Amino acid sequence: MWDREAFAEALVAFLEAAALGVKVHPYPPELLNPPCLVIARVTAGSYSLNRFGVDTIELAIGIVHGLEAEWQAERLKNATRTAVMADHTIGGAVASCLVTGERNWRNYTGAGGIQLFTGELVLAVQT
Repeated sequence: MWDREAFAEALVAFLEAAALGVKVHPYPPELLNPPCLVIARVTAGSYSLNRFGVDTIELAIGIVHGLEAEWQAERLKNATRTAVMADHTIGGAVASCLVTGERNWRNYTGAGGIQLFTGELVLAVQT
C-alpha cells in the first residue's frame, strides 16, 4: 500500500547516503537554495491494477541548481539516476522504483529574484 511519507523519508535517507553532496527535501519547500533535490508530489497513481495490494505511483525528483550551472545540474541528475538504478528497491522501502525519464527543464526566478535552473527525474514506484 502506497505511503508517500514513508517513501519520501526512505528516499531522502537513500540519496543522502549516496553522498551526492546536496540537501534532499522530502516535500517541496517554501524556499529553494540551490543546489538541492526535491521529492515532488505524486503526479499519477493506480491502486491494485496489476495485483491486489500493489500500487503504482508516478512522482518526480526535482533537480534544482543555479541558472548558469547547467552542466552541474546535468551531473547531479546523472548521479541521482545512478543512485536509484543501483538499488531499485530504495533499501527495501518499495518493491520497485525505476527512473523512467526526465522532463520540465526550465529557467525559474525564485523568491528574492534568485535565478534557478530546474528539471525533474520521473520515477515509477511500485509497492
